Amino acid sequence: MKFVYLGLAIFLLAPVMAWAAPPPSDASLKELMQLTELRKLVEAMPERVSSSMDVYAQHVLQALQGGKAATSRQRQAIDDMKKRMVALYANEISYDRMEPLWLPLYRETFSDEEVAGMIAFYKTPAGQSMIHKMPALMKNVMQMQQRVMSQLMPKIQEMSQDFAKEMKAANETTEPSGAKGRNEASE
Repeated sequence: MKFVYLGLAIFLLAPVMAWAAPPPSDASLKELMQLTELRKLVEAMPERVSSSMDVYAQHVLQALQGGKAATSRQRQAIDDMKKRMVALYANEISYDRMEPLWLPLYRETFSDEEVAGMIAFYKTPAGQSMIHKMPALMKNVMQMQQRVMSQLMPKIQEMSQDFAKEMKAANETTEPSGAKGRNEASE
């Protein structure tokens, strides 16, 4: 009887096992990462962090000072923070440090066949064009999103203030803590 169950299990699982695509090799994943110039993107990250910090600092100063120019101490604090953030990214998120963490993620996400297809694509002129133009596209998308978000911020702030008022009003109309528990206990 055990052999019947074993045979049935093999029969039922055979199609599933046949569909399970083999995982990509480290070599193929590293080739994909090399073709997509992932190292170059990661190594450029500290510079992008520095640029983002400039934008962030402008927003903070705008909020704190209403558009007044930064004082020399504020500029120094901004520069110091930028340097610390850039150093953090450069040291902690280096390509050599991240690649071993990415390989299992890529392996879990893509089959060997999919990786082979991507490698073939990225070797084409269209694939190379995509690799080289994607950073500019992403920069433009981010700038557009920042413009949209800056237009939304007054509405978001108003909604947040309204919500805070609603929560305060709801808190004022609720029973004091423990009152409900005492009433239920006396019933």
